[in-house]
Amino acid sequence: MSCVLSSCFSIIPKRRNKIWGIVADKENVTVKALYFYTQAFSALPALPAIRSASEKPRAISVKDATVIYLALEQGDTDQSVSGCLLDFIRERRRNGLPVVIHSFNHLSDCPMPLNPAKKLYERLPQQLVATGIEHILSTTFGWIYEISMTDVGERGSKGRILCAQIAERPSR
Repeated sequence: MSCVLSSCFSIIPKRRNKIWGIVADKENVTVKALYFYTQAFSALPALPAIRSASEKPRAISVKDATVIYLALEQGDTDQSVSGCLLDFIRERRRNGLPVVIHSFNHLSDCPMPLNPAKKLYERLPQQLVATGIEHILSTTFGWIYEISMTDVGERGSKGRILCAQIAERPSR
């Protein structure tokens, strides 16, 4: 399996070995996510997407939140994912508002294998809470959700989170 991002050409200045925005060096990208600042967000479980999906999926309904659609890539670790999201939340001064994490691994270029992804995704909220980020919610991994979202509609209220870090990448 090949792990290649689509062509990216704009370079954003590095911050502590991380790059926010579009990345020129495709080989060092690990954590990939989309973010939305929302006035309202709801997610209702519709169907299990995998056999090992929890029998009791969570429904979420929240106002004024940061919603993060997270794709776990091969080579991601607990530390790289939680560190990337922690830096993003603190940098954007969104610490006081709820954060919703929603998995979209099925759209990943080189997805983390199912069981490790499920375990990392399940540990992530507690890891962020342990670092001082409050109000972390997450949808249940392995479920398809009916999602309703009202974006705040301002400049910078949605975009990509790409963190460039040294990570173990699968051999090609």
